[in-house]
Amino acid sequence: MTAQLQTVLRLIHIIQKERGASCALVGNAVERGDEDHQYKSKLRSARTASNSAISSFYKSSLWVQFCGKRDKSGQYGDFEIATILYNIRQLVDGGVKDNGEEEKNDEYSFFHEVLVEFNSFLQSIIQVFVIDEVSKQKKDIQLNLPKMMDNESRQNAKRQLNLLDLIFSFVTLKESLGMERATLIGLMAKQNIDETAEDEKRDKSRARLNLIVNDLVMVVEEQHRIMSDLQKQSGIDIDICEGGNDRDSSTVLDAPPPVLDPQMQQPDDNYSTLLRLVGESIVPSDTMSTVQTHLTLDFDITSFQQSMTMDSFWINITCYMDRLHAMELYLLEELENCEGGFENLDLLSLSGGSPQHLSAPSTSSPSRPKDIERWEINLYDVEFHKRIGRGSAGTTYKGTYCNQEVAIKVASTSDMGLEGWQSELASLQKLHHVNIIRFFGAIYNQSPLTYCLVLEYCNGGDLSEALLGSTPPKFFSNVSSGVANALFYLHKNNFLHRDIKPANVLISGELQSGSFIVKLTDFGLAVKVQNASVSEKQELTAETGTYRYMSPEVIRHEKYDYAADVFSFGLVMWETITREKPFLFKGPIEAAAAVAIEGQRPPFPDDTPQAVKDLIESCWAEKPGDRMDVESIIKCIDELDNNMVVDSWLSHPPGHQVYAPTTTPQHPPINVNKVQKKKTPWLFRKKN
Repeated sequence: MTAQLQTVLRLIHIIQKERGASCALVGNAVERGDEDHQYKSKLRSARTASNSAISSFYKSSLWVQFCGKRDKSGQYGDFEIATILYNIRQLVDGGVKDNGEEEKNDEYSFFHEVLVEFNSFLQSIIQVFVIDEVSKQKKDIQLNLPKMMDNESRQNAKRQLNLLDLIFSFVTLKESLGMERATLIGLMAKQNIDETAEDEKRDKSRARLNLIVNDLVMVVEEQHRIMSDLQKQSGIDIDICEGGNDRDSSTVLDAPPPVLDPQMQQPDDNYSTLLRLVGESIVPSDTMSTVQTHLTLDFDITSFQQSMTMDSFWINITCYMDRLHAMELYLLEELENCEGGFENLDLLSLSGGSPQHLSAPSTSSPSRPKDIERWEINLYDVEFHKRIGRGSAGTTYKGTYCNQEVAIKVASTSDMGLEGWQSELASLQKLHHVNIIRFFGAIYNQSPLTYCLVLEYCNGGDLSEALLGSTPPKFFSNVSSGVANALFYLHKNNFLHRDIKPANVLISGELQSGSFIVKLTDFGLAVKVQNASVSEKQELTAETGTYRYMSPEVIRHEKYDYAADVFSFGLVMWETITREKPFLFKGPIEAAAAVAIEGQRPPFPDDTPQAVKDLIESCWAEKPGDRMDVESIIKCIDELDNNMVVDSWLSHPPGHQVYAPTTTPQHPPINVNKVQKKKTPWLFRKKN
């Protein structure tokens, strides 16, 4: 039955091209009377190919058996692909009235209408004929897996599951790219908003453009999630985040590294080759990487249009999608070649279903949180301007809401991203303090599936960035007292932050003038404890936070309380003095082991005032009960600020390094004969 799935995938691929050509044509930058325009030619070609693909689909046993049957009234089922596509084509061709005059809608309304109709149509086809059925077949295999007695059959079934997962990911990734192609090609062709138009028409155009761009942001976020899934499935370490990932700054606790194949511990060479080809196929070209970087960093369509021609963009993204489609078909061949075949595995069997469900494909998403109503913001009430940060739990954009600059934190749709979004939503709506990031509201949108937090925008970046340069006087006291005040408020309200580190301390104001305030952010791991008393410790998750800043009791899976935040804060104060990461030449896990097992702490500069040393050492004491409480810390910081000698030492602009720039980590000699070198896959080796 893989031949039927090939027919469906070809149909999807061809209609995706028709969508792109249609959106380019309705962008209004082309003269509608120019019959020889390249995109009219592309559209004619795409429509011819679509007609052929639909004809093949209708001739398939799939159509005859399930969609071609007439009901009692003699009518076909609800999901008439040719009819729906014909209606969309009428919409596209109807962009010009019979008298040749353009419709007097706002600038982006017609383009957006065409885009929405095509997207909805393709998503329905993908949902009904690929996602629903692949999911059903996966469930059938998983139910039969325990019944298989011999190991060979079990391995074969597990490989089938992996291949179905890969096909699922490729189909969804390609559709995401297709939506991006159609949106961008249309916006690049689109004329700029007429600033001389009437206010009402101009405002409508801007609102419609904002809606289109916001959908585009969600498409890009979905691509990032799918690429992450493919990275895990292929086991090949692909740099899916522009600029690379700072693994040390992530809050991933104990996630295992990607394995070559999660279902099979010892895959054979042929399967390893397949996974390498998967990794090769999803690596974008340099041009496509530039496009994605430019797009996600700054959603300025005008600048994007100036940096690349429509034709160049079309060629590059279409070549990339063609490559993905070729890999889809290759995976189908591998699926068909699995030992045992698929005579008993009907990938596209819709038995038991009724035609009525085809017109309204089901979608699954987490339910809407009950406590969001008071704080809910509509996705299209915000504007995205540029990306300012990305991590494993989501992406943060600079934008506007209610005519003020905000940070829009888009959660990834992974378990970590959704849990973090829910945790921050639960925490931030109850926390209101000058040194805690201000919470404006949350976004929950089912289509496209979106979870966002709208937060106060801090123009000074985070503390880790500020420590890279020269700092103003009173920098240590301003930062330390601000974070300490935030912690005092949190602990007083029975909250543990559990991820205190420089990257989670934001700066708002003018850094160099010293006129700034710090804000504690990222409450994705925060938790409200049951009782403020240290003696009433509840069970809390072990290894929560960032390893380099984690307290020893958390690392050792022991019970912990507010003192865990104090330990992390002590390391932040040390870093504010030295401008260096704790245990600079150790990896995150090595640093955690040094703290929890060996009892090590970072070294102090030789001339550190004793009062400063005492304060920090009292924060990172081995026993939680020996650590200073936050209220006492605030008083000590005030005393340091009033001591002229100590304050002068703390105010040294470049800080006081302890790890000399030329210092290299010392390691014991390694017996190379006992170490098996890990080979880098040939595709990803750096070229000279």
